[in-house]
Amino acid sequence: MEDAKIMLCTDVPYMADAVPKLFNDFSGVRVLRRRDLSLVRKSLFRYQHFVLGLKQPEESDWRLCKSIIEEGFSSVYLMLRNLPSVEDINKAAEIGIKDILLDPLYRIREMAGNEEELFSVLKAPESEEEVVYLGYGVSFHMKQLWVSYYDEKHPLTKLEAKLLKLFVSNKGVVLSKNEMAEKIWDGTIELSSVRKLVKRLREKLGPAHKMVIGRKQGGYIFKQEDV
Repeated sequence: MEDAKIMLCTDVPYMADAVPKLFNDFSGVRVLRRRDLSLVRKSLFRYQHFVLGLKQPEESDWRLCKSIIEEGFSSVYLMLRNLPSVEDINKAAEIGIKDILLDPLYRIREMAGNEEELFSVLKAPESEEEVVYLGYGVSFHMKQLWVSYYDEKHPLTKLEAKLLKLFVSNKGVVLSKNEMAEKIWDGTIELSSVRKLVKRLREKLGPAHKMVIGRKQGGYIFKQEDV
């Protein structure tokens, strides 16, 4: 495609459909598999933009982008399926990557099982934010079920995530063990299991464990970070 202004290097399906829309440039996109990039590396400067499409960047991807930028190609982009981490954003800025793009078409195809579901996918979301900052440097991803601190992710079980969501939505409110059992297990559980679940969650919360406070009168409260 001689008239193409954009080279997209990717092994991820559908990204070629989204690139022209994101750049608002429909003059053409040259799509290349990652393993074939070395064959056309010398002709890279024929294009205005270079886009590396990935699921998630690895160390080899950062090295590739850095080497292309050091060769003098200033318009280098990453295109990801999922939201980049803070570490990814900082790394991209450090290397000189122009921007990190998200693949909206992939998300639509992934979420819509059939054509009838497509319109509900395209509607504005009514659910809570995906990532919530808890405090003490700890963030909670409500959909992928992990907490993050010290640049590390710690996966949660479904029950642990359900309990944390309950705390987040009732911050500053005392919850009795009976209420927690009702919300998490529909009341069909011994109250001792609530205590065990809280203990496991606290262990995974790292610095934010101090936000979950047991009350002498019974139950628990999720308190705001002291500032």
